Amino acid sequence: MGRVENLEPDNYPACITVDLGAIRHNVAKLKDYANGSALLAVVKSNGYGFGRTEVAFAAYDEGVRWFAVSRIPEALALRRDFDGAHLDPQETHILTWIGAPNHDWVSAHKAHLDVSVSTVGQLEQAILAAREVAEGCNEPLRPARIHLNVDVGMSRGGATEVELPELAARAKQAQDAGEVQVVGLLAHLPEADDPYGPGKAVTDSQIARFRDYRESVLAAGLTPDVCHLGATAGTLWHQDAHFDMVRPGIGIYGFSPNPAASTSSELGLVPAGRFTTTVTQIKLIEPGTRVSYGGTWEADEPTWIGLLPVGYADGIPRSISNRVSVQVHTAEGVVNAPIIGRVCMDQIMIDLGTDPETPAQVGDAVVLFGDPAKGETSVDDWARASEPIHYELLSRLPAHIV
Repeated sequence: MGRVENLEPDNYPACITVDLGAIRHNVAKLKDYANGSALLAVVKSNGYGFGRTEVAFAAYDEGVRWFAVSRIPEALALRRDFDGAHLDPQETHILTWIGAPNHDWVSAHKAHLDVSVSTVGQLEQAILAAREVAEGCNEPLRPARIHLNVDVGMSRGGATEVELPELAARAKQAQDAGEVQVVGLLAHLPEADDPYGPGKAVTDSQIARFRDYRESVLAAGLTPDVCHLGATAGTLWHQDAHFDMVRPGIGIYGFSPNPAASTSSELGLVPAGRFTTTVTQIKLIEPGTRVSYGGTWEADEPTWIGLLPVGYADGIPRSISNRVSVQVHTAEGVVNAPIIGRVCMDQIMIDLGTDPETPAQVGDAVVLFGDPAKGETSVDDWARASEPIHYELLSRLPAHIV
């Protein structure tokens, strides 16, 4: 087990415990699904809330050499971690795909990062950075490593069919001048998590469009090392989307991109994180007593309630109020305790039952979410009880508990 935590000086009473063995298991499982395609581990948003560096090193242990985060600052931090472990930047490739004009393209080039390019303007930023580094260091020009990003239907980043010819032509010109190296061609599938419904036809058409874009890039005289399209859903359910490399994110952490299609257990994935806290107070409330803001829960009979020192400031959505349970580990065993009343900013109340004596004690450990195979509430349970999807819930976990 690897414990990933950044506790406050007063010993913050909650933490995320990450099972790095589960991460390694999931990476190996996803490599099996990839069927020979290379695997890029997406560790953006601090490794989906589970610890970017620790997750990346666990994936490295399973042979992964490609990694991705959204923004340049996070990519630079990961490169520093790799440098600290003496990992060769020529071997560990870090891709970042959000590069605004005011971002530090020069530092990105110095750190041997791969950058995604959707427009000619972004391409020029990468070229200028390569030139500036060469001139500033009085060294030969080292080409910027770029991945051409194309839009197959996400309508987010990526060049459209109309924009691609100009982008490809300029990239070829810059590559011939030694200013860039076109390492990859990428796109993203927006409906790949619907493998059996209407989304499948959409995804099939977008995979075909990506093939057409690849042919256009090849016709422009460019030969990317890796063409990559499928994220976790594409890896699991759309073999035609594998190409040279796949980019799983949520699957690495043990979660299905669509539990309604297949659960994590059915896919052979193991949830890698447990969010835990402790009971800080226990009290007996009388019938008719209302709990928390708005009095949305009322006791029908004398009821023991427990207080937990975490709330929506700790990444627990207010919308799960009165809708999920937690597991309290008592001296007599595990008690399934519903959250009652509205989740507060930094506290939660739970129902400990109506027995004459409370089953729990102050200091008892509480699992907020964990592995459903062990009878624990899962992130999927949180997602079903609230509007946010499990991706959003995980990425919202704040750094002070991770």
